[in-house]
Parts: sequence; structure tokens; C-alpha cells
Amino acid sequence: VADIAKSAETSPATFYLYFPDVSEAVLAVIAEVSQSTPHLLALAAGAGEGPDADLRAQEFVHAYIAHWRNHGPLFRVRNLAADEGDERFLKVRNEAVRPLLDLLTQKVEKSQVPGGPAAHLHPRSGAAGLLG
Repeated sequence: VADIAKSAETSPATFYLYFPDVSEAVLAVIAEVSQSTPHLLALAAGAGEGPDADLRAQEFVHAYIAHWRNHGPLFRVRNLAADEGDERFLKVRNEAVRPLLDLLTQKVEKSQVPGGPAAHLHPRSGAAGLLG
């Protein structure tokens, strides 16, 4: 708390006016950052379709990686706390990822044709693998 207050140029007492502890402050920051931004959703919606399918898929991948680079420390803290069983962080992670995961699941389902490379792939698992 002292380090956060110092960085924010305020006092620990002021910090405690707004947050009961550091994890609540982290949750407040993380809740503002989604993995399913409108930009990423738009890119994902167009990826793999049309005459420039590969180019559009590459644009999505590059944008998603850039988004992770910009917010990686927050996402890693969120994911670690969620993986350790903190329900608050698990809920925030699910809300941040679900729209993009749902969209990619639909795209995997749409790509499944008999005899095709994704024919036996579990759609949700394939979408999660893509995000990973």
C-alpha cells in the first residue's frame, strides 16, 4: 500500500478510503482492461474469411499480441490469482475473455466440414487454444 500510495503521490490513508486492500485496487484496474476490445472483436470477426482471409487473420494475431504486450502484467496478475482460486479474479477474467472466446468458438464451428482439418476439433477448446 505504501508503494502504491507513493507512486500515486498520495497517502496510505487516502488509499484506504477507496480500497480495503491491494487486491481490490488491482481488481479495479484489471476490470477496466478487457481482452475483448471492440477492435479485437472486429478483427476476429473478419479473420479467416473473404479474399484476404490470411491477411485478416494475421492482423488479428498481431493486434492481440500487441494488446497482451501492453497489458500483460495486469493479465498475468489476474490469471495467477484466478488460477489460485480467487473467485473475484476468475470472474473478471471470464468477463474479459468470454466475448472473444465465444466469437472464435463460432468461427471454429463454422470451419468444421467433414474431412476437413478441424472436423474433430472441440470448438471451445480450439478457440481457447487460439487465444493461448
